[in-house]
Amino acid sequence: MKLRDDLLASPEGQRLFVKDAHGAGVPGMEQIGQVGLPGMGELWTTPAMREVLTDFKQKPDGLGNMAEAVNATIIRAMMFNPIIHLWNEIPHWLKARGATGLVTPMGIPGGASKGWLGLYQTMGDATYSVLTQDHFQRELAKHGQNLLYMNTRNMSAWGEILQTTMKDAWRSKDFKEIAKAAGMLPARLADRISENSALVMWGVRDIFVTQLVKEKMLMGYDMAGAVKEVERSMPMYTLPSRVLLPGKAGRVTSQLLQSPVISIFARYHYGMVNGLKEVAKQIASPLIPGAKNELVKGLDQLAFIVGGLTMLYPMLDSLYQKVLDNPDVKARRGGPFHPIHGVMDVAAGEKQWPQVFSSVWTPAPFLMGVEIPMNRQLFNGQPIVTPGAKTSTQLAEGALYAANKLSPFSQAISIQEGRRTPQQVMLQQLDIIETTPDQKAKKEKIKHFLEHKANQRDKKMEKLYPSILGDK
Repeated sequence: MKLRDDLLASPEGQRLFVKDAHGAGVPGMEQIGQVGLPGMGELWTTPAMREVLTDFKQKPDGLGNMAEAVNATIIRAMMFNPIIHLWNEIPHWLKARGATGLVTPMGIPGGASKGWLGLYQTMGDATYSVLTQDHFQRELAKHGQNLLYMNTRNMSAWGEILQTTMKDAWRSKDFKEIAKAAGMLPARLADRISENSALVMWGVRDIFVTQLVKEKMLMGYDMAGAVKEVERSMPMYTLPSRVLLPGKAGRVTSQLLQSPVISIFARYHYGMVNGLKEVAKQIASPLIPGAKNELVKGLDQLAFIVGGLTMLYPMLDSLYQKVLDNPDVKARRGGPFHPIHGVMDVAAGEKQWPQVFSSVWTPAPFLMGVEIPMNRQLFNGQPIVTPGAKTSTQLAEGALYAANKLSPFSQAISIQEGRRTPQQVMLQQLDIIETTPDQKAKKEKIKHFLEHKANQRDKKMEKLYPSILGDK
């Protein structure tokens, strides 16, 4: 009730919510209709606002509740180790500042940042602001910035999720020995890991967001404008009421992505894709009638993306290989680089398009109910259980597949079963990919097989349609 009252009392709320259809005379209110929600049924507003309120109020039930419970297990695994998530956030932050943020002292006119000077002037203040949760953080929240560190500190739900995750861990003998060496009970060690993991993950993310807002304000934006600019580059972990497409199609897409039965991490993936879309819009802005010319800013961010793929990540690969004395390791391409690198792998014949799609959509674990009966993994088409194997073997394979999807400690399980080495698991926790010689040989075999199938398909099509394809 208080939220509703505050909303209606705000200047924007008074503009968007009217008591009768006469509000249609107000610019932007031409297609108003009744809100139709408890306590607001007598009010009228725009279709977009009705959709936002519906999404805000709607809670999953039945199948949705079951799906959320399953998805929460996967989210716990992510929160147990913040490193992988940070290697997604860092590239987004660097992209937002553009290439000039890395290589110029003061940026360039119309660019994405103020260069090294802008970073020097804002990073310290941003760090202090987030850690102390000062007045600036409260103002950001009032301007609609989605601050996750603030939420983590204030919402006990996050703590409950993380503590539930750790209960399984501190039952094990190894975990108890670690706790003993640290001088605390296993339960207390679990609590500390839970708390610190979430705070590190979202704290660093909010520092990046705050730094970008402060830097935009140095460049002449007011706080509201700075917040909107940052939202164009950094994932905000929110979904609009309409996604990608206009009208009902966009509305249905948004509702599907919000469904815990269909997807997890959809809010992050939307922010990632939207950030790349904004770069394209900026580059194309001189061609868009009435749009502000943002060509320089777009090229600045594009230059960072190109430089990251061709220089920064190859340098990081070389560093890992020398430090670890292992030529088979490389850094996972995170954040906005993930789908782009996937497309490059398709062009090189190392991946298929469905595998690239997995970088922008993570299916909910609940969809295993579709995968297992079909005996096909969604993105690579590989069988889950071995066709023709004994029933006991197939049951074991199916159970292992489900365990790997659902258990936050599936990697530890894989070590115990001898399927992976401790080194491979450790590297993955550091977001480092190790491709063994056997895996490389398998990838080459698959690549040649796909090339052979493509050639066969080309020849067949040339025979069927010689006049179109020019077969002689």
